[in-house]
Amino acid sequence: MNLAKTKYLKCAILIISICILLGAISACLPFSISLPDMLDEDAIDDAAMTITPNEIDGLGEFEDGYCYVYTNKDLVEKYRAGDADTPFDVSTQKVTKTSNNRGEKANPYVISSVTDWETFVKLCGTDLKKSTGKYFVLANDLDFYGITFRPVGKFGGTFYGMGHKLLNIDCSNWQYWNGSNYVTIGTSGQTNSGFGVFCSTTNATITDLINEDYNYSGVPQTSTNGVGSAAYGPHIGGFVGISIGNNTFLNCHTSGVVTTTYYTTSVQEGGIVGAHKAIDTNKTIYVYRCTSNFSTFASAGASSGLMIGGILGQSWSATTILDCASEVYGSNSGSGGYQYIGAIFGWSETTVEKFWFENLVGKVDVDSTVLTTSTGALAGIRGTTNLKFANLYGEGYLGTSAKISLLALVHFETQPTTGFSNINVVKSSKNYASLLPNRSDTLGKITGEPTEYSTSNEMLGNARTFFSASPYSRIWDAS
Repeated sequence: MNLAKTKYLKCAILIISICILLGAISACLPFSISLPDMLDEDAIDDAAMTITPNEIDGLGEFEDGYCYVYTNKDLVEKYRAGDADTPFDVSTQKVTKTSNNRGEKANPYVISSVTDWETFVKLCGTDLKKSTGKYFVLANDLDFYGITFRPVGKFGGTFYGMGHKLLNIDCSNWQYWNGSNYVTIGTSGQTNSGFGVFCSTTNATITDLINEDYNYSGVPQTSTNGVGSAAYGPHIGGFVGISIGNNTFLNCHTSGVVTTTYYTTSVQEGGIVGAHKAIDTNKTIYVYRCTSNFSTFASAGASSGLMIGGILGQSWSATTILDCASEVYGSNSGSGGYQYIGAIFGWSETTVEKFWFENLVGKVDVDSTVLTTSTGALAGIRGTTNLKFANLYGEGYLGTSAKISLLALVHFETQPTTGFSNINVVKSSKNYASLLPNRSDTLGKITGEPTEYSTSNEMLGNARTFFSASPYSRIWDAS
């Protein structure tokens, strides 16, 4: 299955391929970026990487002196601001296992085979204490073609993908490890109705990981949320089903298909994360330099709904999405209900105290029989008290034979009056009516006319010019 078929997606992926780590391990991308001088050569030299099994936990460990690379959130803000002392957003970590406990940053658990993945799943189970504060590193690509895949139940640690791929995950029989057996999600002790590589994450960090050509189906309809009302589950994400607390996703990329049928409950789907639900509303989901090529096929009943986003499906709490790109395609149907479908973000169920969306490019084109006016090409938002939306580029269409244009790049149920800059949208041709005909501009006549482009390529050309003049000039290094 090859989902990256369009020229638009190629451009979109280039936006996010800025990461020096992926350039260093160029086998992960169809182009190369030179290795920064500041990085230890051993950090990306597979020949220098020796992994030995740990007799106690069964996972691998690096030898003393080896260095691995990871995208470092502590560097992101300075790097994005063009700080002269922060030329990169990645760091290296030297392994010193003889002086560090197992699972610490300098002595991480190492996963290098599908067998190791199974061990990792069992180690974590649904007990957050097993992973909280622990570090895990993926040292090889893992191909699950023809192999039963099982997700991590609950995860509260740090997972460094080192630019490696999880390939061909085909999951239709969702089970988690309950400590002694694999049990279908939706039964007693289940994992908050999350479905993905990680069912749920709590205060976790996941970086530099690729989930390529996944196929998710068969999500049990008996699941309940487990966090809040049962009406808002289940949650399905390319990487994570449900994010709880503070969670960070850096330089993560997905391509895949989600097929679901729901008649009595709502569903949240996201190319990176299905839903973010913080018990404490001050907790934030932070997504940086992630991409998704996401296909969704879903059916909603009269009283249910779909919240679908190329990066994040739904959020109940503070949300930051920076330097990301996504495409959403598919076919959604239903006898009623509601649908919120955005190239980046689906819908915020409540008024969220903070949204920061910056440097985003997205396209959504979904056959849909249920059109909801509270949706936008990039996002739909109920309300916010702290808003920053800058440098947004989007194109959106919903509908079946008669497509409806999402001229509103971001729809707000409660319209704010400030917090916007450089909003760009692909204007529909005259053959497409607007889902919001009373809105002639992107944000509902708040900030004046946005920049409108006749085609995606024209819009992306402008985005290329903008980004190349910004501190993120490496975004466009590959051409």
